[in-house]
Amino acid sequence: MLPKHYKVWAAVVAACFATLLVGAVVLPKSFALTALSDILQAVLLLSATLSLVPHIRGSRGRLRLFWVLIAAGVGLWFCYQLMWVYFEILLRADVPDLCAGDMILFLHIVPFIAALALRPHAQQDEYAARLRYLDFALLMVWWVYLYVLIVIPWQYAVPNVVPYNDNLNLLYSIEKFAFLGGVALSWWRSQGGWRKFYGHFFGASLTYAASSDLANWAIARKAYYSGSLYDIPLAISMVWIAIIGFSTEDAKLETQIRPTSAHDGVLLARAGMIAAFSLPIFGAWAAIETRVPTSIRSFRVELTLAAVIVMGIMVFMRQRLLDRELLRLLRSTT
Repeated sequence: MLPKHYKVWAAVVAACFATLLVGAVVLPKSFALTALSDILQAVLLLSATLSLVPHIRGSRGRLRLFWVLIAAGVGLWFCYQLMWVYFEILLRADVPDLCAGDMILFLHIVPFIAALALRPHAQQDEYAARLRYLDFALLMVWWVYLYVLIVIPWQYAVPNVVPYNDNLNLLYSIEKFAFLGGVALSWWRSQGGWRKFYGHFFGASLTYAASSDLANWAIARKAYYSGSLYDIPLAISMVWIAIIGFSTEDAKLETQIRPTSAHDGVLLARAGMIAAFSLPIFGAWAAIETRVPTSIRSFRVELTLAAVIVMGIMVFMRQRLLDRELLRLLRSTT
């Protein structure tokens, strides 16, 4: 049963969603509707973020880091919503087509991916945990590299709205698809309360991904405005995250950790290695792509060289960790 203050909190979230729904159905397109929608969505995201704070305070170790990362992802989403509040309410202007805040939206999924990489539903020794952190760091750097490689040039080097939006939407869709696959895999390999958690998390994430694509479709056809019915599925995903924060019990999660297996973490490790070895392919593509201005080609080649150095160092650190563990095992058998 939920504590009394959680019930009050849940009632506030429900009231915000009901107001959004009524406003979308009843109110015409106007500044009042825009302000109502932007503020209430910000309140929903703030509530979802704050609903995760008790889990951070009440857990420890890997589980606490898991909740920190989930809260960080929702918090970045909240920051992106504040950007809409700033432009549409304070400035009374449309959000720019070439907006630096889009990177916040793209990166807010990265902490979620990091949380999945921790695999808090499975037992894990300290050595495996260190390897997993490095594998995730490789993937995180790779996602940032992809965004800067594909999207940023059309925002700053050669500003152009059409390729900027096309590349951003394509890359963001790929990121969402990869994340949903990770949640589904975690659900499949978990049990008890963890399986329930991942099931709800997948539902909320799938709702968000679908509503995001629907909103982009409406924006492209000049049919979207803040407070319209296109915002309702998005608000449902916000409420769903808050429900997860309200209803999840850490005590049950800590007692339902399943034994690990030799195959755990292999997929993540392989993904990290594939990401590292994909850089030369992207570098070659950047060098031979003739349909873009020379300044963009030069930027992409230089960026790829820098990424090769950074990720090469990370791969070297991972290999050293593996070598040290192999030496330790060898000495323990002699």
